[in-house]
Amino acid sequence: PAKLAFPTLASVLDSNKNPVDPGLAFPAGTRSITVFFRASGVNNGATWSVFCLKGDTIADSVIDRWRWGTQAQSSRAFCSLGGSLGTYRVQAYLGTTKQFEVTFSLVQPAATPTETPSPTAQP
Repeated sequence: PAKLAFPTLASVLDSNKNPVDPGLAFPAGTRSITVFFRASGVNNGATWSVFCLKGDTIADSVIDRWRWGTQAQSSRAFCSLGGSLGTYRVQAYLGTTKQFEVTFSLVQPAATPTETPSPTAQP
């Protein structure tokens, strides 16, 4: 049976297009998330889609015909985001059958601790 399975999300890719920061939380201001997934048994011409939602509002979507054959393979889709804080969802479908759903967040980055100079002794 054809299926899409979720392995990870990332907001930064290296020069080989591999995830640098895989996870489910990304800093506020992030404008794009890459959705990595595994596809297997998908016939050429099958409709596949990925929806990125904030609440019930679609932030971005990809709807296309599969053209990479039935062999098991890694694939990816891209979601453009507004960058605002909050919880988002990614839903993937083959035809009208949901394959996976994952929730991720854009969060305020943790404050970077600053060093406090230690008092110096007087000679």
